[in-house]
Amino acid sequence: MLNLSRSKSGDTCVVTWMMGEFSSLLKERYDLKEDTHLYVLQHYKNGDVIILYGDKKLALPGLAAERIKVELAS
Repeated sequence: MLNLSRSKSGDTCVVTWMMGEFSSLLKERYDLKEDTHLYVLQHYKNGDVIILYGDKKLALPGLAAERIKVELAS
């Protein structure tokens, strides 16, 4: 299990848990929840990521990505 901010471009991941006030926003507004499969489109050196899940693309700042734990999907 690793932080989403430590993933690499091209990784396919499954969200295991999220914490902090930003996680409730992701769940309610963007429908990003635990057990969601996502694809890391772009990873930046500062930890920012652009992800694809379902038919949605979402850019996350590094601080938010640090609070999302994922497992690499096989």
